Parts: sequence; C-alpha cells; structure tokens
Amino acid sequence: MKHLLVLLLATVCMAGCGKGGSTIDGTVSFTDGGPLTKGVISITGNGGGYQAQIGADGKFTLTGVVEGDYSVAITGAMDSAPDLGMNYDDKGQYVAPKAAEPKSLIKADYSDPSKSGLTLKVPGDYNLKVDKAG
Repeated sequence: MKHLLVLLLATVCMAGCGKGGSTIDGTVSFTDGGPLTKGVISITGNGGGYQAQIGADGKFTLTGVVEGDYSVAITGAMDSAPDLGMNYDDKGQYVAPKAAEPKSLIKADYSDPSKSGLTLKVPGDYNLKVDKAG
C-alpha cells in the first residue's frame, strides 16, 4: 500500500510539475542610457509571481514563468552609503560623521507594480527602461 501511494504521488508530480514555464532573460536600463546596476525585479500576473536579482550589468533571469501578462516592480535599487572616512574639526579633534541614508537610484513609483507603468508579456521583449530618481 505504501509503495502504491509513493507511485501515485510521483505520477501526479510528473504530470503537473513538468510545466516549468519559460526562462526570461532581460535587462533594466535607464531611459538616458546605462544599466540599472542593482535591485530586484518582481513580476505578478495571472501566471503567479516571480522575482530575480538585477546584476551589475542590468541583466536579470526569471525562471519558470508561465505565459501571460505581468505587472512589474523594481525594489532595492539604492546607491551605496558614502565612505564617511575620518573627520576632524579645525582643532584636529575627531568628529563622528552623520549617518547617511542610501538614496534610490530610480523613481519611487517603480516599487509599486500598480504605479510603475512597467509590464512584461511572456513571450515577448524583456528589456525595460526606467527613469532616474529626481
């Protein structure tokens, strides 16, 4: 009986688990040129939700994506905190630097798929353009 259950589960998985979807290779770049060098791209639609890291070259890869239309969000596209180094006043006394908050590289609307204006259609073109933060 135990072997029959294992066989049944394996058969169900082979029938349903084999539909892995497409692998999407795309890029995110600025409208005025150059790649977006960091962040996370997330897509959501009737086919589900998927996300991938954006590389230093602006490229991303989403795997297992089912055909359909998707809304896109991009998060985590922040500049690095500056190197604050050693600070001294005019008397040579050390002064602790103020903590600097990282700033977004892109407009805030891109973090919300309902406001980003970005979409993907699978299959289709996967090269996205974004505006720099103002």
